[in-house]
This record gives sequence, structure tokens and C-alpha cells, in this order.
Amino acid sequence: MAGKEEGGGGDAFLDPYRRLVEVLTVARLWLAQGRTDSALALLGRLLLAVARMGQPKRAVEIHVLRALALYAQGETHQAVEALEHALPLGAASGYVRIFLDEGPALERLLHLALPRSGEPDYVRMLLAEFAREGPPPLPDKAEGTNAPAVLASSGQDAGGAPQMLHEPLSERERQVLRLLTTHMSSTDIAHELYLSPNTVRTHIKRIYGKLDVHSRGDAVERARQLGLLG
Repeated sequence: MAGKEEGGGGDAFLDPYRRLVEVLTVARLWLAQGRTDSALALLGRLLLAVARMGQPKRAVEIHVLRALALYAQGETHQAVEALEHALPLGAASGYVRIFLDEGPALERLLHLALPRSGEPDYVRMLLAEFAREGPPPLPDKAEGTNAPAVLASSGQDAGGAPQMLHEPLSERERQVLRLLTTHMSSTDIAHELYLSPNTVRTHIKRIYGKLDVHSRGDAVERARQLGLLG
């Protein structure tokens, strides 16, 4: 599939809506892998597709991903411009979660966009929502163990010493954690695992609490240190 997507050759593979989420997932995967040029090329083609399909929510998501890809390349000015394309569409439909799910990098871009934004009230509202969410809550102790600490499954540091979690991840949390490495949104993870978006967000907050982190990137890095993604 990847070869077809990177090699050009028209948009026949973008079968309307049925494969849109799938192809967006590929773009997110490439972004997570640092293949930002490939991700940007695919996202550009997706923009044309969603324009034909009349999918404003997906258009917002694509503009946001383009902004994050450009930001990752150090193209801050272009990243803010890409985000500016998403903001009027998001404001018109009142989208909030689609921005919050992208985490701290998107929050930083919103701060950069605010002084020049054509939607300043909307940007301030989004930033207020980021601030309101704050650090994730502590995990529900009823789901954990009464033991003071448990070994992270297969978790060892580079020297072979076992790493420890005060509370183990459930199997479902491990599934969500693995998908966090792809930069899929919580909505797309919900589709993948046949869960509701709210359930996925709850799992993510519990993962953050158990790993003692406050962002998606830190969760993935911590999980790698513990050997949870091997």
C-alpha cells in the first residue's frame, strides 16, 4: 500500500470515505516515523479528496496534521499558516476535541497562531480547553493492584534491570498504547478498537497516570524505556 501512496499515480486509491480513515492513518504513521515529506504529499492529496466529498471535519484534521508535519520540519511560519486554514472550519462547526487530541505540539502552535489569527476568540477558547484539561487524573485504584509495585511486562532498561510500574497496564490499555505510537487520533483509535471515543480518552488518561507522564509523546517514550512496545 505504501508504495502506491508514495508513488503518485492519481487518487483512485482514495475510494470515497470508505478508505479515508485508513489513508489518514497511513499519513499519521509516516508523521510518527519522521517521514514528513511523504506525509505532507499524502495529506495534500487527501485535502483534494475531502473537498470533493464535503467532509469538513476531516478537512480540519488534515490541515492540523499538515501544520504538525511542517512544525516538525522546523517550518514554523508555514505550520501556523496551515493551522490557520483549519481554524475557520473548526470554528464554524464548533470542533474542539479534534484539536485537543493532537496534544502539546498543537497547543504550542495555537499560541503562535493567536496574535495573527482571524479566529482569535476560537483560538482562546481552544487554549482554555487545553489548560482546563490539565494533567491527567490518577488512575482508578480499583483497576490496579494492592502490591506496592509490579514489574512492567518485559520491561528492562539497557542494563537489564527490570523497570517497575506501581500499577500494571491492562491488556486494553496496552492496545491503546501501541496505537498511540501511530499518531492516530483518539477517534480513530476508537474506530480501530470498536470502542467509544470517550472510553479511549479514559484509557489514555489512565495510561498517562500509570506511566507518570502528561503528554502523548512522553507516554510513548516512557513505554519504550520500559520495554512495553517490544
